[in-house]
Amino acid sequence: MLTALAGLVACGVLAQSAGTAQISGTVSGIRRVPPARVSGRMVAYDGKPLVSGAVILAPLDGQDVPRVTPADIAIRPDGRFVFDHVGPGRYEIRARAQSDRSGAALFAVFPVEVTGTDIQGISMTLRPGAVVDGRVIVDARHRTRPPTPSTLRVRAPFTDGSEFGDALNGTVHPDGTFAIRGVMSGAHQFVIEGLQPPWMLKTVMLRGSDVTDLQVNVAELEQIHDLRITITDASSEVSGVVQNARNLPVANATVIVYSRVPLFWLRSSRRMRVTYTDRDGRFSVTGLPAGEYLAVASSTIDGADLARRERLEALQAYAVPFRLETDDGRAALTLHVAPAVAPAAAR
Repeated sequence: MLTALAGLVACGVLAQSAGTAQISGTVSGIRRVPPARVSGRMVAYDGKPLVSGAVILAPLDGQDVPRVTPADIAIRPDGRFVFDHVGPGRYEIRARAQSDRSGAALFAVFPVEVTGTDIQGISMTLRPGAVVDGRVIVDARHRTRPPTPSTLRVRAPFTDGSEFGDALNGTVHPDGTFAIRGVMSGAHQFVIEGLQPPWMLKTVMLRGSDVTDLQVNVAELEQIHDLRITITDASSEVSGVVQNARNLPVANATVIVYSRVPLFWLRSSRRMRVTYTDRDGRFSVTGLPAGEYLAVASSTIDGADLARRERLEALQAYAVPFRLETDDGRAALTLHVAPAVAPAAAR
């Protein structure tokens, strides 16, 4: 049963597919593997008592593992936590808490592999996160009025798309500067939110290297300075229509557009998009950078599939390839609804 005592809150697992509230067991080959209990304790690095906190169990590598429901998680005032009914798989425990209500959040990450046996005694020492600061630069090629800086926010989400541990700052100031205080250790991507067409992200430069489409591994207490984020009004557009087998338009169909290059298959990537058709079966995606892409439409896919590598591999057989020659290129597509597609490993 979920408990929330003394201001502590427990969060559910970030699974990539639906799971059941109770798992009686998982079949692995010919051996039935029972669900396990994973427990431990999170403590502040300075020994102070925790006044708030949250913990999740996130599957690693986009694994399609069963969900741990909120009813199967407990967290207590002394920082002890328990995950019940955890199916076999590789996970990462992510913890966030505060020892001072007005102070910065503290973080900890712990990898764990569940094989059907209870895991106890995990100790997670919570420490301050990293600090990232820099500047947003405007490249107005078409002399479009730049966005108001205060409407923009720079974020550093986990590359699996998780917002857990995401710092609630990063607002861009009038001079273009920003600071993100409290970035949890792990693999992140730097993104900017609040851009309206035709504005799009052009580049993210860190220490002279282009990390726009790459993950950046952030360490505890790391100081990342002078991150340069350039936005531009030279924006691409991919538009089209989705049809059924009778060549009639399909309303409310899901359309996924993603890079043909697996290196960019990160949930937080600007090269990964999901949209939906209107009542006339039409769709539009803006702001994709130059490159080669795949587009697929289906009634059985959603945004969560962008985080599942095996799902993206299976969808390739039904996708329409296209290429954007430039960052402000155009592409017009006609897509037909793909059949229900199971991951290759499940076929």
